[in-house]
Amino acid sequence: MNILIAPNALKNALNAQEVGKAIALGFNESKYKGEVFVLPIADGGDGSLDILAYYHKAEIREVEVSDPLGRNVKARYAINPRERLGIVELAEASGIRWLVEDELNPWIANTRGTGMVIKELLQEGCNHIILSVGGSASLDGGLGILEALGVKFIADNEPFLPTGPCDFFKISSIDSKAAKAKYGHVKFSVLCDVENELLGEFGAVRVFGPQKGVQLDEIEDLEESMEHWVSLLEQQTDQRIKYMKSGGASGGVPAGLASVFKVEIMQGANEILRMANFTEFLAKSDLVITTEGQIDMQTGFGKGPGLVAKYAKDQGKKVIGLCGQVSDDYDPQKSHFDAVFSINSKLYPLNVAISRSRSNLRFMGLQIGNLFAE
Repeated sequence: MNILIAPNALKNALNAQEVGKAIALGFNESKYKGEVFVLPIADGGDGSLDILAYYHKAEIREVEVSDPLGRNVKARYAINPRERLGIVELAEASGIRWLVEDELNPWIANTRGTGMVIKELLQEGCNHIILSVGGSASLDGGLGILEALGVKFIADNEPFLPTGPCDFFKISSIDSKAAKAKYGHVKFSVLCDVENELLGEFGAVRVFGPQKGVQLDEIEDLEESMEHWVSLLEQQTDQRIKYMKSGGASGGVPAGLASVFKVEIMQGANEILRMANFTEFLAKSDLVITTEGQIDMQTGFGKGPGLVAKYAKDQGKKVIGLCGQVSDDYDPQKSHFDAVFSINSKLYPLNVAISRSRSNLRFMGLQIGNLFAE
């Protein structure tokens, strides 16, 4: 019997590699004598940088850039110079993680810092950028990234430097000729963890706005501002930006980038499973174990652990989900998991539970290893 461990990160506790090592250590201490494969995963959103760097053999570096409100922060990125490949996680520079609750302001928050990271990689000679989006603080439709990469904005026939959605209506036109001439050869692979379009009932403003600080009485005004931004973007391309699948991810970054540059939008979890040769390892495994901080109804909708479970069940494999907490809305009758377990044996305060994650995962690995020992 072979076991495949495909761990997702436990947010604020351990990254995916650390999770996998802890579970595997438990198996090594158990009576189980079969083979154990460890393939760390992510879904293309917040927390994907380390996984992408791992599979692309890229070096993690750091650069000082702007946070969503223009303050200096240090953001990590990864580079494989031999392949001229750069890897950027939007949340490193433009993530909501940089803001406390009373700083949330989607009218002025922007992605300029992420654009600065991308520009650093382009200056280092990269011609392929993998950008994982998710966990952003902004609804700027990619404006900040475009500005950092040389796209010009015009207001009243004069050059204009917009801040964010608060300035959308001031922009009368976009000039992307110089940016296209300089970076038109660059391929952008944008990994998304959601499929929302940019506008409408399920668009960036209405769905993700409240978590970024949008008040209920601001939604319509912000949606109108985004519609004007989309009309400007669609003048740069023959694509229907407003209907682009996943165009609304991270406040519209994929749509904004795709209006100017050569962009391939990809479902992040699927792409990372492909990089990991998941199908090959699944074929020679009998049991699959995956992890998430909280397993809930949303786990099955495009998230890495949900896809792992689905693909495993499609191949007739048993699947166990380990998590910090099982949500009340989790329905085992509608799940691809055969069993889901919380790794916490007691109701600990959150900070204590997080601190015990490594030892709890190791213990669960030992227990499951003993259960499946022959």
